[in-house]
Amino acid sequence: TDLFQMYNETQSVIGVYEETLEQVIHYGTVAGGWVDDATLQLDRIMEKPTIDDAKLYMKVERNGRKTYYCVNGIYVLRPGIFDILRKQAAETQSGEIQLTSALEAQRAEEGMKGLVVGGVQYDTGRPSVYAETVWKFANYINEEQSLEIEKNY
Repeated sequence: TDLFQMYNETQSVIGVYEETLEQVIHYGTVAGGWVDDATLQLDRIMEKPTIDDAKLYMKVERNGRKTYYCVNGIYVLRPGIFDILRKQAAETQSGEIQLTSALEAQRAEEGMKGLVVGGVQYDTGRPSVYAETVWKFANYINEEQSLEIEKNY
């Protein structure tokens, strides 16, 4: 299933990935029912749930086991999200907006799907994990450059 093809179904689509229960406290987390092997119809989106809240509200059954899915930062959103964000910004004294709560509001109004996205997930929101992410990318780039140099000889 292609993320952009799903968008034509009149619902927003967000990319999600499987995460361990212990790590959901760091991320926006989703729950829902399976539409197909890679797509959830979302029932709830929660920002950084506690482990107890995740156990109660965020588990997703998959292949006979409890799993958890977090938002990975890929979004195909319908235009209504901007009205929600404007309303949220106007209601706070700081003008700060919270994307996860806006996503939950849009999900409640229009429905939303989560598409399981493969690959490696890199976190840039926590300093120690961000440093690890940068280190991994630097080593990957160095390895690629070394391979390119070897090809040229």
